Order: sequence, then C-alpha cells, then structure tokens
Amino acid sequence: MKKEKKLTWFSLVKWTFSDRNDETYNSEGKSRFYDRIARDFFHRDRLAQFISDTIISLFSKQNPYICERAAGSGIITESLYGNGLDNIRSSDLSESQLLVLQEKLPKIKVAVENFNELMPNVGDDSFDVIFQVGATRFMTKQGQINYIEEAARTLKKNAYLLWPVMWAEIPLAWARVGWNSPRTFSFRIARLLEKNGLEIIKAPILFHGRMFLLTTTFLIIQNKKQPIKRNIFSSLFHLVSKLDFKYLRALKK
Repeated sequence: MKKEKKLTWFSLVKWTFSDRNDETYNSEGKSRFYDRIARDFFHRDRLAQFISDTIISLFSKQNPYICERAAGSGIITESLYGNGLDNIRSSDLSESQLLVLQEKLPKIKVAVENFNELMPNVGDDSFDVIFQVGATRFMTKQGQINYIEEAARTLKKNAYLLWPVMWAEIPLAWARVGWNSPRTFSFRIARLLEKNGLEIIKAPILFHGRMFLLTTTFLIIQNKKQPIKRNIFSSLFHLVSKLDFKYLRALKK
C-alpha cells in the first residue's frame, strides 16, 4: 500500500483555496484528503466524540433517530456508530463524500441532497436529533432559513437540533457570497431559531484543532414547537447565560 504523504501547513492552505473554489469534494480522492485535513488540523474526531457524548447524555439508554445533514466523509457518523448510535439518516451535497462514508459504514442510510432546500420524502415530527457540522459556509441566506424551518418541522416536540457554530466559518462564508451571507454569529442564528420555536438550552464554547485552530460555539437546541418571543436584549442575555468553556482533549487510543 502506498504510504500517504505527511500533512503540512501548506496542505491546509491548499485545501482552503480548493474549498473556496468548490473543488474540494468532487472526487473520492479529494474527499479522503479532506477527511485527513479535518482529523489532523481541526481535530474533527474529538468534536465527533463530543457530539456522540452529547446525544447519549440527552437520550440516556435510548437509540434516537438521528438526521445528519452535510455528513461528508463520515467522521461524525463513525463516532456515532462506534458509540452504539446506529439509527442514522446521513445526507450530503457530494456523492463522492457519501461513497467514502459508505465504504466505512455500508449499513448507514444515505441520501444526496441539498441542505439549503426542503427534505424530500421526510414527514413531520420524524427525528429525535438533527445536526450538521461545517455546513454553515455552504448555506445561502434563504437556505439557512429553509434549514431551520425544516428542522422545526421534522423534529419531534422537545427533540434536539445541534448546531456547531465554527468561528473559522465566518470569514469562509463571507468569502463565498459576500455581505449577503447566511447568519454566522451565534446570536444572530439564535434569533432565527427562536422565531421557529427552537430554544438554546446549552452553548458550550469548545477549543479544538491544532494550535486552537478551531473554536466552536456548540448550540444545543430544543424544539418547543412554538415561537419564542424575546427582544434583542433578552435573546442575547439568554444566549450568554448558556455559555461555558471546554477544551476537547485527544481521544484515548
């Protein structure tokens, strides 16, 4: 087997430009390269374990029905599956990413779909958990609204939406679509959530990635099924009251 080249900071720069030009995920080889970048530089495996632990803590001994949008090459899916959470519907924009995912986990249900649009053939009150990781920068302004409205529709009452707001995605989103970008700050996303009956119940700030390359405000959101009436100030106070800080340590091997 051919030995893989060691990743360097130049590898990250190369990936960043490729991502900016939408050339990152259009082949299986590039999808595998992103898989390595995400693990090595962004410590995505640590974030994956945090997501698995969060879902397990929310549902105790149950095996919830999970909707994973923007699943990519399956780093998060692997962690869920390895922790006994195997009732998963995974989707992504990129067919090549999903091919990599299915090589790892052939039993997982997958669907090629645009997360900016409505979910086809998915009924109301279907899921216990919905989440995406790293997809905010690919959302259009209307697509983000669609994503939130679909979450409110397809989640059961009191079920959960998990939204990792990665600080590094803010400039990437602006670079893609300019000032007409989706909402990328936690407070502004929170305002959209509240209009759709989705309330933030926890918001830990996570430090991870090589040299703290990524910082993520991880919004844990519950579907109340009724619009939440807050003004700008009470909404901000509510978000701040839910913040705490965590460093995601390396996983034990």
